[in-house]
Amino acid sequence: MKLIVISSFIFLTAFTHFAVAQVKRTKHFSSQDGLCSRSFILDSTGYFFKEWGCEGKSRISFGRYKIDDKKNISLQFLPFDSILPINKIVEGKRLEGLDSILTIALYDRYKKPVSLNFGVRLADTSNQVHEMWTDESGQIEVNRFVFKELALVQFLAIYGEANGIVIKNNSLDIYLNLPGLFLQYPELQLDKPQKVNLRLSSQGLYNFKTMRIDYKLD
Repeated sequence: MKLIVISSFIFLTAFTHFAVAQVKRTKHFSSQDGLCSRSFILDSTGYFFKEWGCEGKSRISFGRYKIDDKKNISLQFLPFDSILPINKIVEGKRLEGLDSILTIALYDRYKKPVSLNFGVRLADTSNQVHEMWTDESGQIEVNRFVFKELALVQFLAIYGEANGIVIKNNSLDIYLNLPGLFLQYPELQLDKPQKVNLRLSSQGLYNFKTMRIDYKLD
């Protein structure tokens, strides 16, 4: 298989003094408040991902974190243009002859399918635009003779643009740099940086001001 690698750009400006102490294995935390939910990821690479979702809407933010010797967590929020949306694109077996249907599969940062309702915009050979959504396996099927390019619609809300990916004669596995929890709601909003007072515990993320667990370890 042919591998196309899109290099990640890591935003490090003014961060050299912010020495990173991080978890050895990525940890996922969550909390539930009625129909609304909150999620928090401490990634083993030193990133954090924070999400609040309710009634089809989602607020998201991300950045760098460090954990001190008392397990207090400090956050530095970063703009989303400091992390590219796509990590890599892997081309599958080439279709030959009259074979027309190829599969495009989307995977999140943790190599899990981006399933159900992730919007894909397709341009056909007449420059007409069509909307499709991924299935439960994070896939769409595309006629290679009809469509020439696709764009990942939900990146518009995050990055302000969704660059086209050319459709040729190969199925595609697209691996994203963002977690799936950022991509599960049709309406996205970039959250503003917030001051947090969290401490890592065996049960989850403890808020030492409210004296309770804000996020339980999944």
